[in-house]
Amino acid sequence: MGSNHHQYWDILGHRRVIRYLQSVINRRQTVCAYLFWGPSQGGKGTVARLFLRCLLCQSPHTGNACGNCTSCKAWARNIHPDTVLLDNNDESIGIDAIRELQQRLARRPSLGRSSVAFIKRAERMTKGASNALLKTLEDPPADTVLVLTSDHPEQLPATLRSRCQELEFCPVAETEILHAVMKLVPVRNQALAMTRLSFGRPGKAFDLARRPLVYQEYLRDVDGFLHVLALPVSERHGYIQAFLGADKKAATRTVERVFQTWMLLLRDMLFLRLNLPENITHTEARDNLAHQAEQFSLHHIVSLLTKLRQLVAVTRYHVNPQLLVENFFLHL
Repeated sequence: MGSNHHQYWDILGHRRVIRYLQSVINRRQTVCAYLFWGPSQGGKGTVARLFLRCLLCQSPHTGNACGNCTSCKAWARNIHPDTVLLDNNDESIGIDAIRELQQRLARRPSLGRSSVAFIKRAERMTKGASNALLKTLEDPPADTVLVLTSDHPEQLPATLRSRCQELEFCPVAETEILHAVMKLVPVRNQALAMTRLSFGRPGKAFDLARRPLVYQEYLRDVDGFLHVLALPVSERHGYIQAFLGADKKAATRTVERVFQTWMLLLRDMLFLRLNLPENITHTEARDNLAHQAEQFSLHHIVSLLTKLRQLVAVTRYHVNPQLLVENFFLHL
């Protein structure tokens, strides 16, 4: 990739996707809707914003936005009149938000040739919102481009996906993420641990590197799991109360986060039972994990992983978090 690529598309990985988008920009052959899908914190949203900013730029050059025109300056200040961004972290996107998006896209562009919209985590749309957006995609306003991102594209209606140009965002190479993380965390072992915990998601690695409290919280979850495995069955119930706390809403978020961590630890235990220590993520806890792994059969570890995946899927339905943890403990 040339120097211009690095100056504008300053992200890790996804070179195939970026080359394609640059060619689309250069040829001015966009479609009305794109769906960027892949793991959370993998770079989809960053690329979406760069792509849309470039489409709005009044003086684009070789697939890059100029950064100096009226449009680029308005984008940088978040006041671009031809842009609709549904990128908040609300739990759902309702029909009212989509109707407002439709109204704004129906206007003639103010600063250039195009109007654009960005819908983050499009699987959050309600059924009514999805149906309303489908009508827009079936008969889109002229010179309009929408980009949807999704961590779980399988949750989107097939009719909606069929109207989009889909681009998959694959995990980024470990060596590339590690090189970037070491600029923030110079201790190699710690940087490597954060990189491996990201599983190819640069945003996750940077989150751990830039926010020490998040990383410390993760380490506490690791210690908590090892502690639970060592406890007699009769004492595990008391531990549930200790880590969930009294706030039910916070407990729901806690249990989903903790279950994700526990799945990674069980995965490491599986690798250790298979005598594949080079594949584990939690290298610093290897001896403890190896000891615990000896207490379980391969079948038992696989069944625990399956149970956790099922419970994580259920957390989005706001089931009582204590019941979820108790359910898992019954299978330990």
